[in-house]
Amino acid sequence: MTIRLDPRIRIRLASASRRRGRTPSALARAALEAWLDSEEGAAGLAPYEAIADLIGCVRGGDPLRSTRRPREIRDALRTRAIDPAAPGDPGRPPKPQTGAAVILVDAGPLVALVDASDQHHRTCRAALRSIREPLGTVWPAISEAMDRLLDLPRGQQAVLEMVERKAVRLLGIDESDVARMRELMIKYADRPMDLTDAALVRVAEREGLTTVFTVDRKDFGVYRLHGRKAFRVIPGSRT
Repeated sequence: MTIRLDPRIRIRLASASRRRGRTPSALARAALEAWLDSEEGAAGLAPYEAIADLIGCVRGGDPLRSTRRPREIRDALRTRAIDPAAPGDPGRPPKPQTGAAVILVDAGPLVALVDASDQHHRTCRAALRSIREPLGTVWPAISEAMDRLLDLPRGQQAVLEMVERKAVRLLGIDESDVARMRELMIKYADRPMDLTDAALVRVAEREGLTTVFTVDRKDFGVYRLHGRKAFRVIPGSRT
């Protein structure tokens, strides 16, 4: 299929291509897909409603799960047997709400939302209720959540189902993003910045996103977009 663009759109597309480091064809495909998703999801559900049946679907007994490093999870598993959560009926996937604005989601809330015993479960559940914008994340965040839910297979399936339902959209990263991610990890080596955080900050800078849903306020309160602008962090600080 060939699409004929008028000169004004071609100029804007070329400018966006240089700014984002992606080919005009790739940007055009992404824009068309976003428009089609918006049309299909115009009558869809808010993020909370789209995944309501997945929230709190497991109870892992570890209140610190959403903030543990994957190595800590694996070490804990070596000292006890894995007790898989019983599979449940996920129900029919509803259509998620879509739109222009996207809120980035870190690994922590993905874990806290599905694990009812996590210390951040209630806070993240309440925060999600207030969100009407679509949610987006990156593969490293999904991988990190999978590691933290290693002993809770039903929890892992729930996170993947969020993606399958498009309640949480995957935002792509490729070779063109690696150099900036490496720069960020060097800059914030004192935190230290892990791969998930580097990918989220890179995507935020590339796509012009400023809001992140995370339980890691300590680090995301330090990170700056393009070295200047602070993130808006959800959930808000407790008073």
